[in-house]
Amino acid sequence: MTMTPYIGTKRTQARPMTRGEYNKYRGWECPADENPADDGYLVEYLDGGQKNHPDHAGYVSWSPAAVFERAYQAQPSIIEHSADDIVTEGMIEARGLNARRVSLDELHGSIKSVEIIRHRIESGSVLRFAILTMDNGFTVTGRPSVSVSAENDNDDVGVKVAIQNAVFELWPFVGFRVVEARHNESN
Repeated sequence: MTMTPYIGTKRTQARPMTRGEYNKYRGWECPADENPADDGYLVEYLDGGQKNHPDHAGYVSWSPAAVFERAYQAQPSIIEHSADDIVTEGMIEARGLNARRVSLDELHGSIKSVEIIRHRIESGSVLRFAILTMDNGFTVTGRPSVSVSAENDNDDVGVKVAIQNAVFELWPFVGFRVVEARHNESN
């Protein structure tokens, strides 16, 4: 039988749970040929699959730790102010420029969620794209972060750079809101 290769993307949330804990959580007995001490994750699929547990909105299953950790990486939940942004804010404040503008808090407060898309290249390098969803549902992405050398690839650094690149693209959209509000107030 010929099999066709696929690469998939799934939105999930997960938490560590042994195979035995998962079976107990589901109200099942752990099969005799399975090790209840196996490390793994309780996984809930957010974008498909029929609900199969009363405490979850999506489909839940268990995955061995090694399999899960090769396929998924935790998504960032906090957007950090970059060092450049903090320096710029200090310059603005030091010069007494206090007219209406887009503040860092306003910019970051407009971000409802962050999704990181990782694409591994045959060489081992990784491209990371940050997709920012704003509070109004509009999405923005920036240039990807790219590790030129697989040996230097670091997920924390790559994610941070991808997010900074996307936040850079967000400034004009939040600025448009400020200008539009001022325009609407004057009419």
